[in-house]
Amino acid sequence: TSRITMTGESGGAWTTAVYAALDTRISRSVPVAGSLPLFAIERLNTCVDFEYSNPQLLGAMNFLDMMILASCDRGRKQVQVTHQFDQYFYGLFPYTYEAIVKRVLSGYCEGQWDFLITPEEVHQFGEEATEVVLRLANEE
Repeated sequence: TSRITMTGESGGAWTTAVYAALDTRISRSVPVAGSLPLFAIERLNTCVDFEYSNPQLLGAMNFLDMMILASCDRGRKQVQVTHQFDQYFYGLFPYTYEAIVKRVLSGYCEGQWDFLITPEEVHQFGEEATEVVLRLANEE
């Protein structure tokens, strides 16, 4: 059986989160610099992208559910990468929802979800994000 790894940054991170939640063939996913729950986005004092403001999309999904679905089945993993000094998400970290996602996974699922906060100042792939993607893609 081949393993599919998916990654993307910013809007591509959101696409990665959505598609990995829907397609169980994706066993490894790494959304980078994007894909935050709405309650976290609402804390930002900045404009939001289409995926965070479209009522039809928001009525059909929940970001926390997507994180859980993308990593629920045995052998599936998702690592969310956030940059500490990202100009769009500065000062906002997934601490507020990490415990929720991990509690649900530990009680009902056999997969793994984690996040990595890098010290980078970019809104793009950095060295650490690239290393995570390559490590997950090459895991046995």
